[in-house]
Amino acid sequence: MEIVKRALGAFNRRDVDAYDAFTPDFELLPAMVAGLDGKTYRGREGYEQLLAEYGEVWETLVVVPEEYRERLPVVSGWRSVGLGAQPGGYQSL
Repeated sequence: MEIVKRALGAFNRRDVDAYDAFTPDFELLPAMVAGLDGKTYRGREGYEQLLAEYGEVWETLVVVPEEYRERLPVVSGWRSVGLGAQPGGYQSL
C-alpha cells in the first residue's frame, strides 16, 4: 500500500525524481491518455512524456483516492480533479 501512496503523491506533485527513485523500471497504462490504443509509458522517459501530454490538456490534475485498503486492489476507486489548460474551469472526472 505504501508504494501506491508514494506513487500517487509523486504523480500529484509531478515529481519525476521520486517516481524514478522507488521504481525506475515501472510501466504506466493510464486510461485517460492511452484511451483505446493501449499506449504504455515505461521508465523515467515514459513518465516525463506522460506528464508532458497531460500538461497539454491540464493546467493541474490530481488523483484523489477514495480509500486505501490492505488487500488488492489497494485503491478502491479514485477521483481525478483538474483545471483544463483551456478556458472552462475545474473539472472532476
